[in-house]
Amino acid sequence: MKKQTVIKREDGININATYNSRAGSKSIIILVHGFPKAENKDNALFSFLADEIPTYAASTLLFDYSSCDYASGETEGFTLQSAGEDLEAIYIWAQRMGYENFGIIAEGLGAPIMLSAPPENPILSILFWPALDLEHIKKSMFRANEHTQDVQTQGWFEYDNVKIGQELVEELNQDSAINDMERFNAPTLILHGEKDTVFPALHIDVAREHLMARRLEITTLDGAGAGLSRGSDRKCCLMHINQFLLRYIEQ
Repeated sequence: MKKQTVIKREDGININATYNSRAGSKSIIILVHGFPKAENKDNALFSFLADEIPTYAASTLLFDYSSCDYASGETEGFTLQSAGEDLEAIYIWAQRMGYENFGIIAEGLGAPIMLSAPPENPILSILFWPALDLEHIKKSMFRANEHTQDVQTQGWFEYDNVKIGQELVEELNQDSAINDMERFNAPTLILHGEKDTVFPALHIDVAREHLMARRLEITTLDGAGAGLSRGSDRKCCLMHINQFLLRYIEQ
C-alpha cells in the first residue's frame, strides 16, 4: 500500500516521504537520493524502484531532505549533517513501524550521506554512481573554487540551477567518506556507467580500495553514461537489483 507520510525529527523538523508497504514484511528499503532533488531525469529510477520492490521483496521509503525547500527552489540550506539527521529519524520511525531489517539504495551524494549515518546492522546496500571522492565533488563537479566571492557575499552560489550553500562547501572541505567506508560491511552492489562524466571512475576506484563490504559487487555497464538512462542499461540494472535483493531479504 502506497501513501504519503511525514516523519518528524526530534527537533520538530518534518521529512516528507512516500511509504510503500509490503504486507507482512519485516524488511524495508530506504532510498537515499543525491543532492538536491528526489526527482530528476536520472533518479526517476528511484520512484520506479520504490513502487516495484514491494511487489516481490520488501517495503520501501523514498524521502525528500528536510533542508531543501523544493517548492521555492531554496536548496542552500542543505548540509550533509542535516541529511544524516534525516536518516537517523527515518530509522527510528521504521523501527516503530515494526521493521527489523534495513536495506539502503543510494545514488550520487546520497552514498556518502548513508555511509556517514548507516542503520544498525544493515542487511544490504545498492549504490548508483556513488559520489565517494568528496574533493572531486567540490572542485570538479560543483566548481566551488570559482565561486568564492558569491559564497562570501551571499552565502551560496548557483550550480546547474541549484543553490549550493557555504556550509555544504565547508563540509566537503573537511569530510571524507573513507573512514565511513572502512566501517561499513554490509553486502553492497554498485552500479555505474563506463562513460559517466559526472561521477567518473575514480569514485569506483575509491570504493574498491576502501569499502569493507563483506561482499562487494561492482557492475560497470559498457558504453553507459550518467544516470544509466538508456533502456537497455536500466533493464540490466533491474536484473542485478532483483537478484541482489532476493539473495539477502528473507521472504
